[in-house]
Amino acid sequence: MSRTLARKLVRLAGLSLLLSLVLAYYLSTLPFGLVALAALTPFWLGLFGLLFRNLTRQVFSPLNHYLARLGKSDEPIPPYQEFEFLSQRIKRAEAFEAAARVEKDEAVARTEKHLLKRIQELQQVHQLLEVFGRSLELRLLAEMVLQQSSELVPLHRATLYILELDGRFRLEAVRGFNPQEAEALGRVMLTHDSPGFAELARSSDFLRVERQPLAEQPLLKGRFAPDEKLVAYQAVPLVTTGTLQGFFELLPQNNEPLSSEVQELLLSLARVMGVAVQNWRLYAQVRKEKQSSEAILEHMADGVFTLGRKLELTSFNQAGERITGWSRGQLLGRSFADVFGDLEGHRHLSDVLTGRQPATTFERQVSVRDGLKKIVAFSPSVLDPDVQHDDRTALIVVFRDITRLRELEMLRGDFTATLSHELRTPITCIKGYLHNMMHKKYRFEPETTRSHLGIINTQADRLNRLIQDLLEAARLDSQVLEVRTRNIDLAALVSRVVDNYRLKEPDRVLHWESPGELAASCDPDQIRYVLDHLLSNAVKYSSEGGLVEVSCERHGDLYTISVRDEGCGIPFDHQEKIFEKYHRVEIGNTRSHYGVGLGLFIARKIVEAHGGQITVRSAPNCGSTFLFTVPASEAKEEGRQPPAPSAA
Repeated sequence: MSRTLARKLVRLAGLSLLLSLVLAYYLSTLPFGLVALAALTPFWLGLFGLLFRNLTRQVFSPLNHYLARLGKSDEPIPPYQEFEFLSQRIKRAEAFEAAARVEKDEAVARTEKHLLKRIQELQQVHQLLEVFGRSLELRLLAEMVLQQSSELVPLHRATLYILELDGRFRLEAVRGFNPQEAEALGRVMLTHDSPGFAELARSSDFLRVERQPLAEQPLLKGRFAPDEKLVAYQAVPLVTTGTLQGFFELLPQNNEPLSSEVQELLLSLARVMGVAVQNWRLYAQVRKEKQSSEAILEHMADGVFTLGRKLELTSFNQAGERITGWSRGQLLGRSFADVFGDLEGHRHLSDVLTGRQPATTFERQVSVRDGLKKIVAFSPSVLDPDVQHDDRTALIVVFRDITRLRELEMLRGDFTATLSHELRTPITCIKGYLHNMMHKKYRFEPETTRSHLGIINTQADRLNRLIQDLLEAARLDSQVLEVRTRNIDLAALVSRVVDNYRLKEPDRVLHWESPGELAASCDPDQIRYVLDHLLSNAVKYSSEGGLVEVSCERHGDLYTISVRDEGCGIPFDHQEKIFEKYHRVEIGNTRSHYGVGLGLFIARKIVEAHGGQITVRSAPNCGSTFLFTVPASEAKEEGRQPPAPSAA
């Protein structure tokens, strides 16, 4: 309670006590309790009245002040008027509350409308993002950006440009242009160095141009007609990670400034489109690299195939088809062991896949199509499961047919051994005979001396021929064979070579019938070498008393010379290799004959230098027939190219 209330209670208690004493004096004849009650009655009545008054003031004073404020009255309301104006104040409060409720409902309605619009705009942007995620068609995405922009801003015209890697802007989409105008606009070349575009490239926000006339401004000049009425211009750059990817420009129908919400949405569209352009470029780069890798794998000289977890083939390139003889359609899905017929190699690759063996190159002799045996080098590589994109692929294997390489290594070894033998044999013979002839204790008859000298001369010729073949082969590897052609009688040349062999090999049957004069245009020394070597082989590899037949026929502009023997023949798998350098066929007693495998190689080079061909027809134990062509002199004079001979 306040001090004022306490003072009032004290005064009230004193007054009540005084009245109680007066009443007690006059009512002294009554019992004491009644006297005390009668004496204290004024005190209790005064006390309750004072408390009730104070309570009403504390309860209604805040309401009174609130109603006074609602009534916009600064004057306090007297306490005795509180109950009179209470109903009026309540009515006024209710009216004020109703007005506030109406204002609140209107504000909520406006907010809901604005939020619904923002939600629709965001939904459009979300739909655009979904399209960006599903498609990389830049033209479709650019048209959608311009369509969304037109729904945000009433547009007169709009364009969207993409910055190419060469610094030029490519027109990707337009809005408000007819096809002819769009085509003319696309022919205008824009670069990042064009007037006005430097500022756009540096900007990451709106670029607004208001100076009139707009068509004469650097950004628009040359692309829009000077008399076209343009009221406003907005350019929005497509920037991602600080890099300009392009821009789209808006030409609104009015010059009203864009709201911050619209600007934010347009910038969101620009960011999304910039990311789409960047993704498109990355996708194009990845696709180009993938196509390049596939082209390299497809056309590389080595075979490449991939294996799954069960060592089944999942891909195969063209070189692999060429090495194995199988098409990829026949190979995919089959196991390594099934394709190459190599269980040991299959187990090795399985160990490489499981980590029990290192991924190193290994060589295996495998069987390919038709049972053909080849020596193949395999180089496996295990794919990292954390980075591989194809769950079916576990191993990449590069393989190469090294059969020919191993054969060449064997030929090189054989050539070294053969060459040392071929050089040592005549030298040993020459040295032995000379040593005997120079010995002081021996005196030889003239006939014996001539015989020894003849053997020395033969071995010297053999050694000279070997050295000449080696030098000629080395020269043919480094440069083109020089041919000195002239018109000769080919029949006479063949007759001289055959007669020479008849003298050297009187026990051999050499058959040659000259058809008369045969005018040919060739290098006689080189053709003599070819014929001499073919006759030498025919004599060496024929059985004793066997027939060697030489013939010459004309076919059009060519003479075909053939040398046939009845020797041991040539295996089919060697017939394509005998014209290669250092290749020798070792069957039967052929190893007993001297030579290093250069004669047929040089003969082929000579015939090809004359524009002809040399071929062979042979079968084991059925003899061999070598054929080569020489151009007739008429063909050379008329400048015609002679056709290749047939080995049939």
